[in-house]
Amino acid sequence: MGYRIYLGAISNKKLNKIKNVSSSEELYKINNNILNDDYDKEDCYCGVYNVVDEEHLHEFGKYIEWTEELKNKYSKKIFKNKEFNKEYTEEHDFFIINKDGLKYIIEDMANDMTTYYKKISMYFDIYEILNKKEFSNQDKEDFDKIILDLKSNRYYHYDFDIDTLEKLLEDEKEIQYIKNKIHNEIYFHFKDQIREFDNKYENLKCYNLDETKKYKITNSWYKDKGLLELVHILKTFDFKHNKLVIYGY
Repeated sequence: MGYRIYLGAISNKKLNKIKNVSSSEELYKINNNILNDDYDKEDCYCGVYNVVDEEHLHEFGKYIEWTEELKNKYSKKIFKNKEFNKEYTEEHDFFIINKDGLKYIIEDMANDMTTYYKKISMYFDIYEILNKKEFSNQDKEDFDKIILDLKSNRYYHYDFDIDTLEKLLEDEKEIQYIKNKIHNEIYFHFKDQIREFDNKYENLKCYNLDETKKYKITNSWYKDKGLLELVHILKTFDFKHNKLVIYGY
């Protein structure tokens, strides 16, 4: 989805109050503890971010690909009324996940990190070969195998239109171009890692020291650090009295 996806929490106590609602107005009243008719019926919208108790346990960002599979395998609907549930979640993801669902997300992110680091490793191997003064037959075989692995495993950078080292050697400018691209990618990867810890502004550091947010251990957008935050949530979240919720807006 194009909107941002979040992990939040809702208490069993609150879930029991809202799960039987059949209209937005009814949800609005319960969510805001309104016991009479003293409210604006024209403005009784209740967004997904209003319903969750603990908002933004973790933010995944945009264009998340696993929401449908997660919903099919590990989710539970929040509202029992099928029509209202469909109406309320038509434009936004909003569903409960269990512990296995959180593990699924963690494993998916871990796979993404494995793919990323394998790509960086193969880029480095390419760079090392291309910086040799002479190329042996073994170098050519190794190079061609790396390129084949990059393409077949979808690690391949769209700017590297390479087939074999033999073919690449026909164009010195292309060799330099590829070396520069790899150099920049590896260089900026480590520069960004340094920035994560070297930022002078406390609220932008990759770690979060706010003791009022017990589940929030990182401010980073990098998946490797977000992965650790999700593992922390998995081990410390009170699944007995609360439910984890995936929601997007």
